[in-house]
Amino acid sequence: MNSQAAADLKKITVIIPAHNRPKHLTRTLDYYSGTDLKIIVIDSSEEIFKNRGRFKRVAYHYLRNSSGSSLAKKVCLALKKINTRYSVICSEDDFVNPRGILNCVQFLEKNPRYVSAQGHFVSFINNKGKIAFNPSYRYIRNTNIRQKFPCSRVRAFFKKYMQLLYAVHRTKNLRNIFKIIVKNKIKNYNLHELMMGVMTIVAGRHRVLNIFYASREKIPRKKNVSRLTSNPAHYLETWELAKRKEFRADFYKFINIVAKFLEKKTCLTFYQSRRFILKSHKEYSRLQKFGFKKTMTFFSKIISMNYLKNYLKEAAIKQMARAYFFYHHFLKDKDRETVKKRARIKRVFAFFKKRDFEDLERIERLVRKYNITYE
Repeated sequence: MNSQAAADLKKITVIIPAHNRPKHLTRTLDYYSGTDLKIIVIDSSEEIFKNRGRFKRVAYHYLRNSSGSSLAKKVCLALKKINTRYSVICSEDDFVNPRGILNCVQFLEKNPRYVSAQGHFVSFINNKGKIAFNPSYRYIRNTNIRQKFPCSRVRAFFKKYMQLLYAVHRTKNLRNIFKIIVKNKIKNYNLHELMMGVMTIVAGRHRVLNIFYASREKIPRKKNVSRLTSNPAHYLETWELAKRKEFRADFYKFINIVAKFLEKKTCLTFYQSRRFILKSHKEYSRLQKFGFKKTMTFFSKIISMNYLKNYLKEAAIKQMARAYFFYHHFLKDKDRETVKKRARIKRVFAFFKKRDFEDLERIERLVRKYNITYE
C-alpha cells in the first residue's frame, strides 16, 4: 500500500454496533486486525466483551444497562466520538472489504457532490460446515444516482431501491441523519434503514462502483418457522407497516420527518414534499410487491449472457476448451471446487479480480476458523 492510500485510510472510521454476539464480533475484529483502519465498537450486550484486550487498536465502548439500545442510538453515539471525514457502518456478522472502503473514499474525495458510495456485495452461508458464496443485490450494478435535483434523485432511488446503511458516507451528513432518527424515536428497523437511505439521497448523490465491497452473512432459515413470530416490526415491509394499527403512527411519522428534510433542501412546501414522498413510496411499494428485485435479477442474467456472447471470440473459445480439459484432467477435487466458486461469482460480477477472490478466501478461512453455527 502506497503512502497516499495509507493517508486516505486514515480519513475513515469503521463503526461496529454489537449486541450479544461475541463470537461474531471477535471474527470481524480479527478480519480487520491486519489493517490501519480506525475502528470503534459500541456494545450493548448483556456482558462486556471478554476479548477486548486482544484488539488494542480498537476503540471499544460498553453501554451498561442498555440492552434495549437501538442500532440508531449506537451509531449516533459512535458518530459523536469520531472526527474522521468519512465513516462506514459494519455489522458484527459482516465483512466490509478494506480495499473496497479505500476505493469509495478515493471516489468521494474526487467527487464532492456525492455524499456516499459503495460497491458490490457477495453473500455467504455456513450450512453445517459447507460455505457457499453468491453474488447479492445484482440489480444495483452500475447504479449512479447523479440527478441534479433532490426530488429526481429520490424518484430514481425508489425505482431502484438499495440499502445505503453499509455504504461509505461523509461523516457530517451521516451524523445529522442519525440525530434526526434518534430524536424522533422511531422504533422500527426497516423505517430506520429506509429513512436513512432517502435522507442520504436528498442530501446528495450516490454511486455504486464496480468493485468488490463487502461480504454479508446469510443465516439459514429453519423450516416451517415464520420470521414474523419473533419480531414482526423488524421483518414487515414498510407498506405492510402502514396497514397495521400498531405500526401506522411510526410509518406516518417517518413520512413527515422525510418531508421536512426534503422541504429544507428544495423550494417545495411541507405539504408538497409530503405528497411527493407518499407518491414515491407508493411506487416503490408496488415494485416490491411484484418482485422487482427478481425481475431485475432475471434481466441482469440476460444482459450478462449477451455480453459474454459478444465478448467470447474464437481465441477465447479455444482458451476455454483448454481450461475445460485442464479442469477435468489435472485439477484436484479441492482446486476444482475453488474454480467452481470463482466461476459462480465471475458470471455475474465480471470485474472481480484475483485479489478479490483472495479476499473471499481469507473470509472463508475466518468463517471456518470460528465455525459459528445456528440451531
